[in-house]
Amino acid sequence: MTDNVYTYITPIALFFILLEIAACFITKRKLITFNEAVANFGTQLGNQTTNVLVMVSVFFIYGYLWENFRVFTIPVTWWSWALLLLGVDFVFYWIHRWGHEINIMWAAHSPHHSAEEMNFFVALRASITQRLASFLFFWVLTIVGFHPTQIYTMVAIHLFIAFLHHTEFIYKLPKPIEYIFTTPSHHRVHHGVNLQYLD
Repeated sequence: MTDNVYTYITPIALFFILLEIAACFITKRKLITFNEAVANFGTQLGNQTTNVLVMVSVFFIYGYLWENFRVFTIPVTWWSWALLLLGVDFVFYWIHRWGHEINIMWAAHSPHHSAEEMNFFVALRASITQRLASFLFFWVLTIVGFHPTQIYTMVAIHLFIAFLHHTEFIYKLPKPIEYIFTTPSHHRVHHGVNLQYLD
């Protein structure tokens, strides 16, 4: 895939944001405030600007690692994309966990948790350093044998999946899904500031 995946994902994310705004208007729920929306959107602009630097780094640094140090050469197939999604999810789990446990990584991640509401706009709220910090860890997937462009694309898809967790309009999904996957109800607890939900 030679196109930047964000050119496809961004309009879909904006559609979901507009859908949520319309749902708030129809149901008269005040889940989005103007000030928070502007703050969230503003941080996303900075974050997307950082994406240019990240993309260049991926092509040069990850490309060098893939050319010189990969253990396998994983072909681009449906099963390798599925395997890569699991790999990205595994690495992201640890990045996110360390983002809550290691001070310097919490400094990068904490702006995302500073929002007072839960909505799709909050999913956009991320520091510039969080994006850079994340790509310090995905390089391991190049050593395994995934091509850097595949990794960059899958991380974007994974971020979009995480974007969908940030809403209050989906109360709970069917039990098998709730037991296996991260869902909006889980993520609301994760963002909770109630004492029983911390850590």
